[in-house]
Amino acid sequence: MRVTIRSADEDGTVWFDSPYGSAVARWAGSGPPPENGEVDVEIEIGEVAEVVPTAAGAPRISTGQLIGLVETTLGDELYALRLGNSVLTVEMKSDPLPGQWIAVRAEGFSLYPYAL
Repeated sequence: MRVTIRSADEDGTVWFDSPYGSAVARWAGSGPPPENGEVDVEIEIGEVAEVVPTAAGAPRISTGQLIGLVETTLGDELYALRLGNSVLTVEMKSDPLPGQWIAVRAEGFSLYPYAL
């Protein structure tokens, strides 16, 4: 997913904007984040605290929560979750159905940069 890093702290906390909302995350890159710059990242979801079905019907990300569409079950409590054009893997104990919109509340997110 392409995000814009708005600002960053020395401890690796970043504030970012995405096509689906704004949030705070931990930067997991090998160097400092590109402040006020766009970067392609993989979003890793921290410990999942709660998963609830939602009627939202549109992807959304905010600090500690995202709303996405369950694509498929990958096995062993692992699911593919569509967030717009991106697909994230989420480990959760609940049993959502493919095609179901869910809200995932988590301990936080980490951003892993990659080059296309």
